[in-house]
Amino acid sequence: MSEVFELTAAEVESLAGAHQQPTTVALLGVRVPESVNPQALRQLLARFVDSLSATAVLQQALESAPTVIGPATLTALRAREAAWRDIEHRYGYLTAQDIGDLAGSRSKNRTEYASARLREGKLAAVRRAGRLLFPAFQFERSTGHPITELAAVLDVFHAADWDDESILLWFTAPNGRLAGADPAGLLAADPADVLAAAADAAATW
Repeated sequence: MSEVFELTAAEVESLAGAHQQPTTVALLGVRVPESVNPQALRQLLARFVDSLSATAVLQQALESAPTVIGPATLTALRAREAAWRDIEHRYGYLTAQDIGDLAGSRSKNRTEYASARLREGKLAAVRRAGRLLFPAFQFERSTGHPITELAAVLDVFHAADWDDESILLWFTAPNGRLAGADPAGLLAADPADVLAAAADAAATW
């Protein structure tokens, strides 16, 4: 039988000294049977604590909102956040400086390479946690330069007044016209099919 207990003040102080840093939070210990994998339990507890922390942050945001947010809106926000995290997991994000470095920019301001292409509509980006991030599927792995065919696809969406976030979510969602594949994965290999799918999406917006 598992047992959860709070460490005593002396135990907390001892741990703080071992790690050479002050500890100002309550610490819990867990006794588990030998049949339980400690590493798996540690990961499970970490996810649980993260969930509690996220819930507390969300509760504070809801309390400060001028109106009550309905369940449909919360569900949509959760789905959107899950999509951004999925993009990070599958493709990764690059900062403007990362892109400048990959492209071999020698400018003192290496962020300008990506910033200029963003202004020209040749790249798309999303702002997360105060940082402007570029999903990496937009770039050639070998050179770090934007995939040539990307600009034409972006032009189609910009002409239809799509914003960057909507464009990026379209790129990374399964697409019926592409046999269920996501356009981002086919951009380099089948740009004509991706462009045609983009035209269909923009026309039905």
